[in-house]
Amino acid sequence: MGKYNVSGDGERLVVFGSGFLASNFVSYANKSLNWEPLVIYRNYLNPALDSVKNVRLHFSMGDLVACLEEWCPVYILIAVGPSFVADINNNIESSIDAHLNTTLFILNAISAMQCKSVKKIIIIGSASEYGAFPEYPVTESHPLCPSDPYGTIKLTQYCMGKYFFEKHSLPIVHARQFNASGIGQSQRFLIPSVCAQFASARIVPEKIIKAGNLNVRRDFLAVSDVVKAYHYMFMYGEIGNAYNVCSGVTYSVEELILLAGSISNLKFSIESDQQLMRSGDGVKTVICGNPAKLQRLGWEPYISMQDLLASMIEKFKTVTNVA
Repeated sequence: MGKYNVSGDGERLVVFGSGFLASNFVSYANKSLNWEPLVIYRNYLNPALDSVKNVRLHFSMGDLVACLEEWCPVYILIAVGPSFVADINNNIESSIDAHLNTTLFILNAISAMQCKSVKKIIIIGSASEYGAFPEYPVTESHPLCPSDPYGTIKLTQYCMGKYFFEKHSLPIVHARQFNASGIGQSQRFLIPSVCAQFASARIVPEKIIKAGNLNVRRDFLAVSDVVKAYHYMFMYGEIGNAYNVCSGVTYSVEELILLAGSISNLKFSIESDQQLMRSGDGVKTVICGNPAKLQRLGWEPYISMQDLLASMIEKFKTVTNVA
């Protein structure tokens, strides 16, 4: 195709997807690792990716193979499809197309490449593949029994990757992603929602912080730790394996709000809003992963929850021009 002007400097990376995790990994790989990324997005061109090469995924199979042949990537990250679970469960047909049909199209194209440059492919999955589990923190050996459409879709994506690893020898590693958050994430997600509410709290005498089920406990990682986990998986992850990308530490929604409140040093009250309840909150009271397998690769998380919340509250103050 001859239009990407590959420089030859640094390892070549292809990222399929342009969402929160994908864009953060592109930035990290480009600025911290000196990798040369090409972003191939489905529908949304993230403004955060303007400084790198990007192209829309509207190719025929032959054109996508030609694109990959020209770029000749060493590493490929597949991060396609939306990640807001409520939307996915409410629009299953669209979600199957985004997560499964697109992944199948991409893996078939990689399989057809004559250039054998690819050392590692990471597919971003989800902790929802496990479903409900009575014992935690959950390890990668736990049975996979998803309890909602999103988990079933991500489990199917995992099985698809296993098939292409076993039958087509693609060097696939699966990232079983737990909750991630950081600056730039949509306020539809819990931590950005809480931080944005506190960032605007100075304009009222006492802020009411709204959230869904206050008692559910979730395992969170700062996105800066997540992208480093992907780097370690690219470097040292064993192909054909899945790795929990998690902290091994849980916070309840109420604990997160209280911690954010102590950072903000403001008067507030907490209100549980039924409209913010998610269908799985009553079933999966605690979602906590065991990161030991990932840690054996040399990775460790560094960003504390307090530091994550503080940085996000400060950023929202800047964005909303709150003094």
